Amino acid sequence: MFTSLRDRIFLLRDLTLRDLRLRYVGSIMGLFWSVVHPIFTLLLYTLVFSQVIRPNWSQLQTIGSFASYLFAGLLPWIQFHESITRCATVFIDHSNLIKKVKFPVELLPGSMVLSSIANQLIALCVFLALLLLSYHNASLSLFWLVPAIALQMLVTVGAGLLVASSNVFVRDIHQLLGVGLPFLFWATPIVYPPASVPARYQWISAANPLTHLVALYRAALLGGQAPETAALLYLSLFCAATFAAGWALLCRIRGVLSDYV
Repeated sequence: MFTSLRDRIFLLRDLTLRDLRLRYVGSIMGLFWSVVHPIFTLLLYTLVFSQVIRPNWSQLQTIGSFASYLFAGLLPWIQFHESITRCATVFIDHSNLIKKVKFPVELLPGSMVLSSIANQLIALCVFLALLLLSYHNASLSLFWLVPAIALQMLVTVGAGLLVASSNVFVRDIHQLLGVGLPFLFWATPIVYPPASVPARYQWISAANPLTHLVALYRAALLGGQAPETAALLYLSLFCAATFAAGWALLCRIRGVLSDYV
């Protein structure tokens, strides 16, 4: 069992490194694009929501503080969006591998998630450096990043297994993500304050697990108020349930997966 686990860990590592190399093959800037993409996204949203739309951010007085608040929320979303989108077709894209050898297929979505997490960590380090150079001091709140990243990986792997397994049989899943993910983005208080959600829709915001994940990231990076125990418990249970559901679906279809990819 230990040898099997060790082999899977090494294979997961190799798959992740291979994906990182392939996505930047032939690129002059290489991994630097993992910094450029979120920064340009941040600049775009900051320009639109600080100069054009201008929502009522009573607690944020400057564009710099708005950008920090926005980027702390965009970090987990960019990783989640990228992972789910790429996981949707990962089994189909690697059909030749699945058909020809006895392969631990769960490592394919796992490598997609770890690859995107690696990119996120690079952007996170740049963001932390900018915070320290501007007006923030390092604080114990940064320890909230540990449960934040752990829960993010758990829910992303679970959701990735769900969409990857489902898309093998219903190819419309990949297309539906193009509709569902933008809706989920705007249902999550990333570019607007949670307090601005109308009272009759507050239950939707509270039921959205990404609301609490974004709040956890902001508490860690910006030193805000720690998330409530009930919110953390709900987020943890949702992440665990999502992972369990994704794993259960994969186990159910594993025997016939090679016949449909």
